[in-house]
Amino acid sequence: MRRRLPLLLLLSLLLLPVTARAAGKVSLLPTFNLMGEWTDNFLLTPESVADEKFAAYSVTFEPGLRLRYDTFRHEAFIGIAAGFRHVIDHEQYDGWPEFYTGGLGWSYWVTPTLRTTVGDEIIYTTDPRDQPFSRSTTLESLRTESIANRLFATTTWNLSRTSVLEGGYSFYTTEFKEPSFFDTVEHQFNLTWTKQFDPSYAFLTFYDFNRALYSQHFDFLRHYWDHDYSMDPSFPVRMENRADFDTHTPGVGLRYTATPSLSFETRSGVILPAVERNGAYQLDDLQWFQRMDIVKLFWRMQASASYQRNYAPAHGLEGAVLAQSVTARLDERWTRHIETYEEAGYTNYLQTVTDIDAWRATGAFNYYFFNWLGLGAAYNYLEQQSHPVAEGDGDRIVAHRITLRLALTSPRPDWLSF
Repeated sequence: MRRRLPLLLLLSLLLLPVTARAAGKVSLLPTFNLMGEWTDNFLLTPESVADEKFAAYSVTFEPGLRLRYDTFRHEAFIGIAAGFRHVIDHEQYDGWPEFYTGGLGWSYWVTPTLRTTVGDEIIYTTDPRDQPFSRSTTLESLRTESIANRLFATTTWNLSRTSVLEGGYSFYTTEFKEPSFFDTVEHQFNLTWTKQFDPSYAFLTFYDFNRALYSQHFDFLRHYWDHDYSMDPSFPVRMENRADFDTHTPGVGLRYTATPSLSFETRSGVILPAVERNGAYQLDDLQWFQRMDIVKLFWRMQASASYQRNYAPAHGLEGAVLAQSVTARLDERWTRHIETYEEAGYTNYLQTVTDIDAWRATGAFNYYFFNWLGLGAAYNYLEQQSHPVAEGDGDRIVAHRITLRLALTSPRPDWLSF
């Protein structure tokens, strides 16, 4: 018996974490962000009407709450966050709330190698100031309420130690209160197979599908917060719009890990767009899809750069837009309390009548007093240019904005558990 007692104690200690996890763990994660902001061009007014441009100070409060439940095979969460903004001396631009986000999800290990996840994400906003699209070929979108919802399901299946199959489907809606904007419904499907040949090389092949449908009065969620709208009888399949289209994107990729601190991934594919004409989908001009990412780790810092070329719906407008973007970022962790980062990027949006260029640059400094409280300061620069594709369709429009932010924020610590 004396010999068995240490063995029983050791076995009990090994089984204790599994028993506790199987019983379930509940975590409550409150967050907040109190931010002051100054901008020299609040509405991103073009330089051609500079006399209408104005600077503004604003104060934004963003509380949030997230509830999480974990067991040995299940993970579930529900969370919500909201932002309330007061624009000093320009109360007509206040947002109460400025935005809110909500979400819930559930993940389940069917077997040790097969995992499935389902969820729902919702975003409401009254201020799409940074969106580069407009129906009148200007840079500033109309200030309008919008609401977006994404229902999704994903599955990851480890076929072997070196082979992984991932798939997912989502039903994505975007609705605008302003009647001159087109609501969008998207059916998205993706499938990716990854094969690891050795620790350095991994080959992958993928297929993405996106069906985009347009309507000026698609009411999936809008009727909940505006009784002037009624349910669209065409929900949820037929939108009756000539700009509906599909995109099929098959392709291959390569992931290369040169050293533990340097990795590279590239994906290339062909985009097959099919536009609806006379009630049938007809193949349009082929496009090519490209994405490249590189990540390099240094002492106390990480550098990354990415390039992407894609053909996707232009939310708020009819049809699709060809977008190309380049982004570079540098993250530094100087001490346990001090972090900084810098980011710069360029995006080109090519529409039927307008070619839009957007440049962004950001620098930020964060200081954490405790694990749950930090102070941040940031500088942001944005410039957008609109060029008519055809001669005589309008003038070149240029606008830029500088924004300074100071925030007192709480990260997401898992510090209330029961």
